[in-house]
Amino acid sequence: MNVARLREAEAAFLARFPKGFGDPGMEKIRKSHNVDRLAEFTRENIAEATLSRPQQFVDTLLKIVSRSSMVSRFEKPPFRDYLNALDSNAKRQLAEAYRKRLFGRHKREGFEEIVDLFADQKLARRSLVSAL
Repeated sequence: MNVARLREAEAAFLARFPKGFGDPGMEKIRKSHNVDRLAEFTRENIAEATLSRPQQFVDTLLKIVSRSSMVSRFEKPPFRDYLNALDSNAKRQLAEAYRKRLFGRHKREGFEEIVDLFADQKLARRSLVSAL
């Protein structure tokens, strides 16, 4: 990672939006990307209890990724096909990896498991791994 370039981008962003993501100028951008609605949908539908029902979790994950403006429209169909092709054991593995990542003490391990599962189909992209 080029830290100097990252710092330059951060400085440019803060020069344009002094209060960061809380800046009034960001409000228009946030609304156009439905960030608040998608975050609320995610909070309502992804709970630790949801992860014990892998099929429901996979369906919800697909809805979140489908609605996310962070994920490219070219990435969404292969991701949908990947999720639809998973057998029940693979869905359970995916749900367990997300449980570790979101609710467990082994967040790094969960992240690595998610990446490994997505890497098999060349879907281990930042936007897909971190959309949830």
